[in-house]
This record gives sequence, structure tokens and C-alpha cells, in this order.
Amino acid sequence: MDWTRLFIVLIPQSITIISFGFIAYKILMRRKDRSSVLLSSFYLALVFAFSINLIALYLIYSDSQLNTLITLLYFIVTYLILFGFFFLVLFIINLYFVNTIFNLKITMLILSLSGISSIIILVQPEGITLSEDFLVQYSIELLISLYIFIFLAIVIPSLILTIKVLQKIHHHSLKKKFKLFAIGLIVKYFDLYGAILYNTWHFQLYRSIWSGITSFLLIASALLIYYGVGKNLSSVNLK
Repeated sequence: MDWTRLFIVLIPQSITIISFGFIAYKILMRRKDRSSVLLSSFYLALVFAFSINLIALYLIYSDSQLNTLITLLYFIVTYLILFGFFFLVLFIINLYFVNTIFNLKITMLILSLSGISSIIILVQPEGITLSEDFLVQYSIELLISLYIFIFLAIVIPSLILTIKVLQKIHHHSLKKKFKLFAIGLIVKYFDLYGAILYNTWHFQLYRSIWSGITSFLLIASALLIYYGVGKNLSSVNLK
């Protein structure tokens, strides 16, 4: 394995698994309402995704010939990351509607549709494969599909509702913290788009540069989201 692969996967993702798991735990220990469950589910989905990614890395490192299994694991990793972002969108929707028309049935319906849509996007023929040196490889068609899908189904609705929530907050201190959340959201989306390109474009210079910045973006965005709203969920009341 090349050093960039080890750097971007083994050490940073091990740290990410621990820190994201701790953040989810802290959120749920403070409150166990719907907002807390949705936000913590976002972190936990990434914890499971990165954990499975490390399992795939171990199989590759052990010189395993289980190509089909490793490809399946990468499919699950991609799905969990993609699906996990819908918990973040639902969290923002829940903040905006404050448990009025946005009830549990609607939440489950959106999650079901999001899960099915994510699978449909990912099961493209030759969408996710392994290269000869066991690097996960996204097809150009998958990259384009993911970029469009994420932009329309995740980025646009979450940013629009984030702006609407921000406009409803009048307390200066709370508004300042929510802006941290908004920044964290943008950074998180930038990191997601970069990771998709990383798995598609195997240009060594880009992979080396991206491996040096993605870990920082991943942790920084997660902390901005947590300290923006996760630590102060009880304060975000828009009724």
C-alpha cells in the first residue's frame, strides 16, 4: 500500500471513529429527543462506515484474495456515508419545523426514500470496483451521479433550511454558534465531494494533497457542527 493510503485511512479514520463516537455519546447523554437522535445518528453512521473501511483495509493488507467481499465492503462504506448525511438533513428540517408538521412518520418516510435512492445511485454497473492494486475505484458515471444527487437531495435543502433557521434566531450568542454549524456543514460537504473525487481520479499529486487536508476537514467540520448546535440543542428553540 502506498503511504498516502495509510495516512488517509489508518491513522485519521481511527481517530475519527473514536472522536465521532464520543461526540454521539455526548449528544445522547445530554438529551434523547428527536433532534439529538438524528444528529447523533449522522456521527454514528460515519463511525460504522469508517470501521468497515478499516476492515477492508485489513483484508487488503493481509494479502486477501477476497476481491468480491472487499468490493462489497466498499459499497457498504459508500452507502453508509451517503445515507448518514440524510440524518444531518433531517436534523436541520426538524430544527426548522420544531416537531410540528414534521412528525415521526414523515421522518421515517424520508429516511426510507433516501435509503432506497442511495442504493439505486450506487448499484450502477461497474460503479464501484477495485483496481489492480486494490484501490477503490468509482466510475465517472458514478461520480457525476453522486455529485448531482448530493447537490439536489442534500446540499440544497440543508443549506436553504439552515439559512431559514438562522433568520429565525434573534439571540446574538445563539446566532453566532449556529453560524459555526453552517460553516461546519459547508466544510463537511466540501470534504465529501473531495473524497468522491479522490476515489475516482487516481492522480497521485491530487491524492497526496488531499490526504494531507481531508483529515483536518473531517475533524474540523464535525467539531464545528457539534459546538454549533450539538452542544446546545436545548437552546435552539424556534417556537
